[in-house]
Amino acid sequence: MAKADVLFDKTEFIVQIADKQAMSMNVKAEDITSITFEPCEYKKLFGLSKGISEHIVVKTKRMPVMIDKIAVEKKKAGNWENIKSQMEAFAKSNKLSVYHETEVWKLPSLGSDGME
Repeated sequence: MAKADVLFDKTEFIVQIADKQAMSMNVKAEDITSITFEPCEYKKLFGLSKGISEHIVVKTKRMPVMIDKIAVEKKKAGNWENIKSQMEAFAKSNKLSVYHETEVWKLPSLGSDGME
């Protein structure tokens, strides 16, 4: 799994992801349309068990950027709560829309429910 780090400035933040190859992405406040904090479900051990985690979805004019809690915490000095609070402060100072989801979204089942 990749390791991630986030660096904040007044008008932009940088997401650094280190997997087999290092990658960084600059995200400017003027390009952001919204920021969403939401829980997510992930699979452990070949999908045999599941767990609940969190991620931050930053929607931009070009493409969404996802910052995952597990990737941040795999980083040696990764601190998820610190990144969340810095992202909140970044959004507030740049007057960006912030949403907090509380439930994990699941696909509806396609089984029969008595409707024909």
